[in-house]
Formats: sequence, structure tokens, C-alpha cells
Amino acid sequence: MKGKSENFESYSYAELDELITRVLCDTASPARVVDAAYCFGETLDNESSVLAAALLVWKLKRVNRIALCGEKAVAGYPGFENWKAKIVKLGIGAKNIIGIPTDHDFPPSTHAEAWGLARYARKSKWKNIYVIAPPLHQFRAFVTTVTAFKREKVPARIYNFVGLPQRWEEHIIHSQGIQEGTRSELLGEELKKIETYYKKGDLVSADEVLKYLDDRDT
Repeated sequence: MKGKSENFESYSYAELDELITRVLCDTASPARVVDAAYCFGETLDNESSVLAAALLVWKLKRVNRIALCGEKAVAGYPGFENWKAKIVKLGIGAKNIIGIPTDHDFPPSTHAEAWGLARYARKSKWKNIYVIAPPLHQFRAFVTTVTAFKREKVPARIYNFVGLPQRWEEHIIHSQGIQEGTRSELLGEELKKIETYYKKGDLVSADEVLKYLDDRDT
């Protein structure tokens, strides 16, 4: 993509399709083991997608630790201790699970988590990170994370490890527990959110995210 668009989605379908495909079908980090896999906080209806992916990336021996949103139960998210206990039950040692504080300049949200992750990664001098979210949320989670890392000037490379698929026609509660509908319906709402946040200046453009992927991989 070239140039700056007034709207995130006003690029040609081919270009936007390229970006979505590359996010959801991302390549693995060339580093054999990355510093962390970060699991974005999700509602109960979506958490199994993320927890299963965390277990998979761990069993594949691709990460040194599993990182979670470090907050207590809030806005639809069951909370760090709840998720940690579930992941330990799956077979990952508690010593390998860490909580990352959100950025309290934002209300509980994907933005708060992404900026918290960016600042923690810079302080910890991480070089490579997987981000995990359900397929429904992965695109927005990645665009938001790229925005945070670029604006905070964090040099770590971010890769997608997409959560395991769930039924698209299942009726669920999503996004801080305030959105409701089938996953197929809510997918359209995710794209609308990206458009809204982009227009407000809260997200970098689709062009910048594609350039990020190109630069990361070269």
C-alpha cells in the first residue's frame, strides 16, 4: 500500500485482504524461542481459544514464558489469577506465567493492554514476542500492538500466534462484556472499531502495518 488514506478501510480490497491474510496467517519468528507469548484478555466465551493457543505454543517450545494481562477480573475478563490457574491446570508451570500491568492512561481495553505490553517489553529488553487473541480479535489486537510499539519506539518484533478457531455462528459476549452477537456478526464490528480508532488517530494506518510486516521480515 502506498500513501495515506483518510479511512483505514478505503484501500483496495486486494490490499486490505493482503494485510488481514498476513496477520491471520503470520509466519513464525525466526528466533527458535521467543521471549514471551502474550495472551490478550478475553471474555469467558472467547478464553478457550487463547488458552489452547498458549498451551500449543508452549508445547511447541517456541516461548520462554506465557504473559497474561496482569489485572484482576474486570470488564468481562476473568482476571490474571483465574487464567493463571487454568493454564497451570493445562500443564504449564506457574513459574513460567507472568502478569503484565495495563497502561492506566486507558480504560480496560485492547489499547491498555498493548501499551502496557510495549512498555514492559522495552523495560525487559525483549526482542521477539507472539501475541495471541481469538481469530475474531486477532487483527485488531495486532494493529493496536504495532501502533503501541511504534509510538513507544520499542524495537521488539511482534508476531501473531492466532488463537484456535471457535464456531462463527455461536452467540457470545465479547469486548469487555458489552458486545453480544454471533462471532460472524461481531467480526464486522471489529472492523468498524478499527476504522473508528484510526479516524481518531489512535491507530496507525493499514499502510504502516503492512510496512511494519515487510520491515520485520527483512
